[in-house]
Amino acid sequence: MADQLVGRAHTWDKFASGVALFSLGFAKKILLANPLGRVADAAFGAESLAAMDAWFGAAAYAFQIYFDFSGYSDMAVGLGAWSLQVL
Repeated sequence: MADQLVGRAHTWDKFASGVALFSLGFAKKILLANPLGRVADAAFGAESLAAMDAWFGAAAYAFQIYFDFSGYSDMAVGLGAWSLQVL
């Protein structure tokens, strides 16, 4: 891995792809995971739920966890590509 860091070619295309990947991850977090979290919180905070509402809340929670992890992973990879280009 050290050889890859030393011999790294800095280009605007790689910088742009890092920024794009970071932006995609940020969008997953803000536009998908956060609203799904509010739906899941409402479902789990209810006094009583119909069976379909409980399933909907569980699915919203599962997708919230998925998009949180996926978004943060994309942000980390994009930031890694972006920051190495800035140096």
